[in-house]
Amino acid sequence: MPALFIKLVFKEKLSNYGVRFADGKFGAIVILIAFPIIMLSMIPVSHDPQYQALNPMYQDAGKSIPVFILYALIYGLYYIGWEFFFRGFMLFGLREKLGDVFTVLIQVFPSCIAHIGRPEGEMISSILAGLAFGFLAHRSRTL
Repeated sequence: MPALFIKLVFKEKLSNYGVRFADGKFGAIVILIAFPIIMLSMIPVSHDPQYQALNPMYQDAGKSIPVFILYALIYGLYYIGWEFFFRGFMLFGLREKLGDVFTVLIQVFPSCIAHIGRPEGEMISSILAGLAFGFLAHRSRTL
């Protein structure tokens, strides 16, 4: 919906909202550093009974490889929309009026609120992730 709003109402390019390729070298460095950190941080979280009760959101996702692949693809689309709304629409959309720091902070609040009802650790990590992803989006000028 935000993408349609940008195109039909604002009549702007989606690239103004972070839908573009990033600096390849910077992106590769971030992925090489961040991916292992994120994966290691998920180990203790994955043992939390509250987290296990809510994940995967579709409890039958692990029943077969085709079901898992379909679930992963759908979940990926969900997160593309999530990132576009918070990091694209909100962050890049407000940047000109509010500046880099305030837009990063502003997009963190509703993202955290959307995690209410999730395990406490997930809610807290949503703040840290929102800050990190927001600053990365500003630096790379892409989602």
